Amino acid sequence: MQKEKHEKKESVKKDKETKLKIEIPITEEGRKEQDKEKAKRVEENMTELGKINNQLEEKRKELEELKKEIKKKEVEAKQPGKKAAKPKKKVEKKQDETFLNEIKEILARRSIELLNVEFFDKKEVFARIKTNGAEQLLAAYNRKKLDDSDILKAYKRAMSLGLSYYVISKGETSKKTKEAIEAYKKLAAIENIGSPLNIGENSQAVKTPEQ
Repeated sequence: MQKEKHEKKESVKKDKETKLKIEIPITEEGRKEQDKEKAKRVEENMTELGKINNQLEEKRKELEELKKEIKKKEVEAKQPGKKAAKPKKKVEKKQDETFLNEIKEILARRSIELLNVEFFDKKEVFARIKTNGAEQLLAAYNRKKLDDSDILKAYKRAMSLGLSYYVISKGETSKKTKEAIEAYKKLAAIENIGSPLNIGENSQAVKTPEQ
């Protein structure tokens, strides 16, 4: 009996505490605190959701790249005969020696010693030769017509080597070039009109037979 009375008292006491809690009104400050807590939880949830979305986007991109790679390999597998293009090796073009060999034969027939080939291509040959005991520069041209620019070119190369020069050509010498050569042979001197004439006064001018 005493135990039952004690249990009833405890039950009544709990009911009163519960009613007391329910009947306590929530103040304005309490309501604001609750709203803040709710807003904080919502913000945390949104932040977490944003992180998850970013991770999903990264995974999506990785998946797209993987799909492209797989597709590329499938295409390559379907073309077994196609290989990656190898870089082409640069092949040095061998210089045409046809004209050079012709000149060598001519020199051999004339018993002219070939000392050294300075330059050659399919149109020109410049070589050191020895004839009558004297060294000269041979300028050979594979042209239909020889002009004064060819003569001047041979002259400059010979002067750089300190040699006299000898010119041969497959073609004819132009009339203009022949006239220029004859004119140079007869040339006594070239001087500036503004300077005093030094002919006959130990100048570098060439004296004519009349002088």
